[in-house]
Amino acid sequence: MGIMTATEFAKNIKKTLDRLEFSGEEIIIIRNKHQIARLISGS
Repeated sequence: MGIMTATEFAKNIKKTLDRLEFSGEEIIIIRNKHQIARLISGS
């Protein structure tokens, strides 16, 4: 499971989506010290 801030996600969206697609790793998005999203692979 990877954790990143909303700012990091916005700056690296393509790289993050590639990581999600190819590794299947779950990614948690944090903003203001709160979890706002969890991304999981669709396949």
